[in-house]
Amino acid sequence: MNLICLLDVNENEYLIKHFIKYYSQIGVNNFMFVLNYKNKDILKFTNIFKLLTDNKCNVVDTILGEIDFYKHQNYVDNELRKKVLKTEEWCILADIDEFVELSKNFICSLNENTHFDYVEGVFVDKIAKNGNLTEIKEEEDLFEQYPLKTNISKDICKAIYSKIPLLKTKVNVTAGHHWIESNTEDKLEKYEKIIDVSHFKWNADLLRKIEQRIKDNSAPDRNTKWMEENKLLLNYFKRNDKKIILKS
Repeated sequence: MNLICLLDVNENEYLIKHFIKYYSQIGVNNFMFVLNYKNKDILKFTNIFKLLTDNKCNVVDTILGEIDFYKHQNYVDNELRKKVLKTEEWCILADIDEFVELSKNFICSLNENTHFDYVEGVFVDKIAKNGNLTEIKEEEDLFEQYPLKTNISKDICKAIYSKIPLLKTKVNVTAGHHWIESNTEDKLEKYEKIIDVSHFKWNADLLRKIEQRIKDNSAPDRNTKWMEENKLLLNYFKRNDKKIILKS
């Protein structure tokens, strides 16, 4: 099974290791990463490149500078994927904090003759038991570190929850792989079930990322909805002492 991921070199190395381990266990044997970095990140780039290659992952491209959400997501999710894979090949699309809950048997059963063309998913936010934004541990299973299932980002900032995590090469997706492109949807067959995509963004790195995104994406032509989501999250954590308030 193929997997393609756009990865910022400032990501948590433990999260990257958990990501590779998890997807390897469910049948991924061709990891394709596109690394995003800035000139000041050369040392981090070198470290992440080594981490990936040491784990037999492929760095298929690099993007220097700020990410243009629509342009670069479309490039990775659609253009690059179509360049490197055959029309009927299957591929998982996942950000580094997205863990698609599929079995190895299901993954291994897919082939070019499978009657459906893509699988729909939905985010399930995974958080620590106490609601704190805890540090990711390297050794402990990620699902045990963040065992609670919530809809926290939907409740706080009305975030988009749909995902297209698994598809054939011929299928095009919108930015962020949230939906199938509308002009092709009626020509494609989808899997009859909607699967969970465990979302492990709720860790100690989150506030740093949000603050950096707001700083880097202040221009008015940026993704306004995405920026508004980040501002709502930041305000929520400021009000609640950097903690997720659990519902009784």
